[in-house]
Amino acid sequence: PALSQPKSLNPICKMRDYQLKGYSWLRNQYELGVNSILADEMGLGKTLQTISLITHLLHEANEETPFLVVVPLSVLFNWVFEFRKWSPSIKVIRCHTNDDTEAKRLRGIISNKRKCEVVVTTYDQIKTGRMARTFRSMYFNGIVLDEGHRIKNEQSTLSKACGLLKGKFRLVLTGTPIQNNLHESWAILNFLNPSIFTDSSPFDEAFDLQDKKNGDNKVEVDRDVLSKAHY
Repeated sequence: PALSQPKSLNPICKMRDYQLKGYSWLRNQYELGVNSILADEMGLGKTLQTISLITHLLHEANEETPFLVVVPLSVLFNWVFEFRKWSPSIKVIRCHTNDDTEAKRLRGIISNKRKCEVVVTTYDQIKTGRMARTFRSMYFNGIVLDEGHRIKNEQSTLSKACGLLKGKFRLVLTGTPIQNNLHESWAILNFLNPSIFTDSSPFDEAFDLQDKKNGDNKVEVDRDVLSKAHY
């Protein structure tokens, strides 16, 4: 059964049943130590479910901080707003700067658990920003990638930069986990569990969905392999 929403969420927040189920699943995955993908359509509440998880872990489970949320620049302010709206008691720091003085100030805040519980930053900061070295040197309780399909190419600079982040729990949020082929799914799984998904070749061979010709000389997808991929 779905758990009740965290008591420390803003009282105006009334999570829908499907959001409570998603939140319950995330809590279970965290407790099991299983890094995960939360994938559904836009507008169904992935942000709220994630904030609910972090709220529970910080204020009810008393987990250590900080948490890191990496987002596209276009939604940076929205994420900070959502934290302050639904869980105003959480100390959230917005981090997006290329100024040396500001970067030094932010590093001082982030390293102080009394001042910072959640850092919301952008993919640019993780990849090439002045804060990149700071983020790579820290150990986070949880690392959340919003629009995580951006790391679908494990050879990209961004994917490699995200892979260098260290944390207890990794969570990828996406509405489009697979866009072109199943190898993209492997790239995300490699981020989530790099010690397990070390080589893409077995995965690519096991889930080869290349079209094949049937007896009528018509091209069709291998349904058995497709079924395995869904499983």
